[in-house]
Amino acid sequence: MKKIIKRIGISILALLGLLLVVAGSMGLMGQRDLNKTRAIQSQQVNIPTDSASIAAGQRWATVLCTGCHGENYAGSKFMDVPALGMVCAPNLTPAGVGRYYRDADWVRAIRYGLNPQNKAFVIMPSENFQYLSDEHLGQLTAYLKSLPPVRADLALPKLHFFEHGHVPSGGYGIATYR
Repeated sequence: MKKIIKRIGISILALLGLLLVVAGSMGLMGQRDLNKTRAIQSQQVNIPTDSASIAAGQRWATVLCTGCHGENYAGSKFMDVPALGMVCAPNLTPAGVGRYYRDADWVRAIRYGLNPQNKAFVIMPSENFQYLSDEHLGQLTAYLKSLPPVRADLALPKLHFFEHGHVPSGGYGIATYR
């Protein structure tokens, strides 16, 4: 009986060790990928200013953005898992990143998940948005640019994989570039 318990214990410890190695490797690869600058070709997207286009952009934003950034787009906590960490989606209004983003920055962020320095956001489902037509992307951007400023106190990301390293500056959407 003791042999069986000992073998089960060793098996569990080996499995936990393997899980730690895998999690650590994934964390290091993730940090490396976040720090990598990506070269993308600059794209010009027409950003309309008419009310019909802004209304269409509002419909796109309601479907695509509110789940992470909140109903008023001022950001929200969307991941808080003790074993992994906590991440808040940034404030998209002029009180947040909207204050600093130019048209090309919106396109880069939405379509490619990159900040103005061409580094990846920690979490941004841009693979779901990269196939938006230029017209729809322009409408969405026009709406986001039209938002009123909303102040929000959002916590900085706390990712346990990066505790011994660092989270890249501006890497998840905080406007650290002025």
